[in-house]
Amino acid sequence: MADLTRIDLGGAWHLSDAEGEYSIPATVPGCVHTDLLAEGKLPDPWYRDHEKDIQWVHEREWIYERTFDLAALGGRRATLRCEGLDTLCTASLNGTTILEADNMHRTWEADVTSALREGANELRLRFASPIPVMRRGDHKLRLPSWNTYNEDFFGKSYVRKMACAFGWDWGLMAPTMGIWRPITLLLWEARLRHVQVAQRHERGSAVVLCRAAVQ
Repeated sequence: MADLTRIDLGGAWHLSDAEGEYSIPATVPGCVHTDLLAEGKLPDPWYRDHEKDIQWVHEREWIYERTFDLAALGGRRATLRCEGLDTLCTASLNGTTILEADNMHRTWEADVTSALREGANELRLRFASPIPVMRRGDHKLRLPSWNTYNEDFFGKSYVRKMACAFGWDWGLMAPTMGIWRPITLLLWEARLRHVQVAQRHERGSAVVLCRAAVQ
């Protein structure tokens, strides 16, 4: 990228549930469980049978919010880069939906040039519970499932979420949500979007073909 500026949007955020029962500080990267634990809203899940006392967390929708200030773009483009969103997430910037994610194992990007404004900007990421999607898939067709200790979790293969979050022989049943990897605002003038390199071999010689998409 030419003249790339990276703005780290990690650090202090605000976390709340859709029911309005919880409103606490949050740390990004992180997840709902670690933020609730840090604020004393959950018991130690590793102690005795406390695992059963945290099962309500994955049944709710959770909202991460923060504001950040920005100077004029000066003709540059802007991309919101989310390296890890766990898992079903709708992101909005200044009230405009900019991204809908459904896979925690990939990076998500959104062009936010038109949604940004000079001065204060409000970023909101709403994470939906994966349970409804899992139930619909499971009712349609039950897929093979291992280490499944809760009837609600039999549809876990229908969401792109790490399987061990639903419980394993060594781990808790604690499917969480949150911004689990860095989130960054990229400001740029031009960049290579895609690059493809191919070879064509002919009678002992080779031709290298390079195609690039410039944005």
